[in-house]
Amino acid sequence: MFENSENDNTEYLVKVEWIKSVDRKYAKWKKNANLFTTQLVKAPLQNQHNTLKFIESRFCIKINEFLFKL
Repeated sequence: MFENSENDNTEYLVKVEWIKSVDRKYAKWKKNANLFTTQLVKAPLQNQHNTLKFIESRFCIKINEFLFKL
């Protein structure tokens, strides 16, 4: 962990504040829509254009508005 601090391999923990959630029976999912899924803790969405468009349309948000800009 200390070998990879303050360089390009650095990873950070972030607190997530869920601003919206739905009951499981109203889950936001579209079968066979080529959406990204994973059981991993870390799930980068950089190249998951279909999934990002789906999230934006179903939750009426613009993902870029929530990204931290340096």
